[in-house]
Amino acid sequence: MINLRFISIVTLALFGKLGVAEIENSYSYTLSNSDLVGHNHFVTTSADDTLVDLAARYQLGYNVIRSANPAVDPWLPGEGTPVVLPINVILPNAEREGIIINVPEMRLYAYASNGPNPSSRVTVHPISVGRGDWTTPITKTRVTGRAENPDWYPPKSIRDEHAARGDTLPTKVSAGPDNPLGRFLLMLDIPSYFIHGTNKPFGIGMQVTHGCIRMYSDDIEQLVKQTRNNTPVTIVNQTFKTGWFEQQLYVEVHQPLEGSSNNITATKTAYINALVAATNQRPETVIDWDTLDQAIDEARGIPIRVGSAPIVQTATGG
Repeated sequence: MINLRFISIVTLALFGKLGVAEIENSYSYTLSNSDLVGHNHFVTTSADDTLVDLAARYQLGYNVIRSANPAVDPWLPGEGTPVVLPINVILPNAEREGIIINVPEMRLYAYASNGPNPSSRVTVHPISVGRGDWTTPITKTRVTGRAENPDWYPPKSIRDEHAARGDTLPTKVSAGPDNPLGRFLLMLDIPSYFIHGTNKPFGIGMQVTHGCIRMYSDDIEQLVKQTRNNTPVTIVNQTFKTGWFEQQLYVEVHQPLEGSSNNITATKTAYINALVAATNQRPETVIDWDTLDQAIDEARGIPIRVGSAPIVQTATGG
């Protein structure tokens, strides 16, 4: 069986060891004909590092750095351990406009255009999503407004939850360091759901919210400044993504969210159907089924090449 972890580490090693200053934490890319953006990198840990530390340092989600490094102890990785930074992603299967949120991978894709032109850039942000019964809805909506230094008026259901833990939550939490909404938020056309900042950055990439979308403070500030009212917001549930890069077919597989139904047979059937759809226009694609099975089983959340389409040669007359 092919060792995907070994392939990834060797490939990433070609980029060299990167430090904080050498990796830009604003993951913004010019769109092309490819379905993939970004390049994976790797770093080596210091004695005091944890994967939570590295996720916050490079403004990644804890979930993706944990999945990409299954053999690394998340709390005691040890000094000198190579850690993949999963920056390379396949764009979600959705219309590339406005804001696309893929809940299981906990990433937000913000598409931007230059004037009347179609979307020409995408910025990828890590997020946190709803936990337990407080699920983030899968839906289509739009941005209806924004706020800076918002007050928070927790609903009764959240106050009751806190009260059950012996914690009295006031009906109003003023803007400031104790406000979980952070410094900026975008309002959605869904009552009580926001895209907002945080006062707990180490929770990004976890199921920790009451259904809202939580972002790093710098990321939400950038998003608020660049997003207009009525921008479409599409929230999807795609644990399996497919994409093409230079006639090569890639898949990116994520673990389903905790608490979601996970019928293995039905899930694999859905994955195969998605793969068939991805090859409709390239029927001669050769699939490496062993690599595909391993990618599905490991669900490391990084693009893995599983197939290739022959290059069509154009005949020229003499």
